[in-house]
Amino acid sequence: MAKRVIRNAIWRYKDTNGKFRIGYFGNEVDLPDDEIERGDKLGVFTAPTPTTRTPDPLEVVLAGGDPNGPALDATDPPVADPVPETPAGDDGTPPAAETPAPPETPADAPKRPAKAAAVEVWQAYIVASTAGTDAPVTAEQAKAMTKDQLQAAAPPEG
Repeated sequence: MAKRVIRNAIWRYKDTNGKFRIGYFGNEVDLPDDEIERGDKLGVFTAPTPTTRTPDPLEVVLAGGDPNGPALDATDPPVADPVPETPAGDDGTPPAAETPAPPETPADAPKRPAKAAAVEVWQAYIVASTAGTDAPVTAEQAKAMTKDQLQAAAPPEG
């Protein structure tokens, strides 16, 4: 029987009486030899390997350091700019097939309100979004509609 400190978050083991127990990180437990052997194989008693992390720029500033890191030494190798991997045309512009298509909706099109927006907002949206279509909705018609009806009558998103 020997005592060990658990270094895992949680570990199920048999105590010296043969009962199953649960040990948590930092608990010192008295274990029979077979459980010590099992725990050693699983790495339960070893301290976790510390990981290095990049400090947050705010932490660096608060500690009085430079958030951009230390200045380069003359012995440091030069840092190269990344080379773009997309092919370019003769004038440096991307090929025509890769240029994004302009949006199909006009810039002055009203923006669809949130589903939880007030009924008045939906009424104004329906009147504005259906103006100039085959079946425009007038302000009087919109005022007679419920919120669910207004949302159903709205043009599809996208």
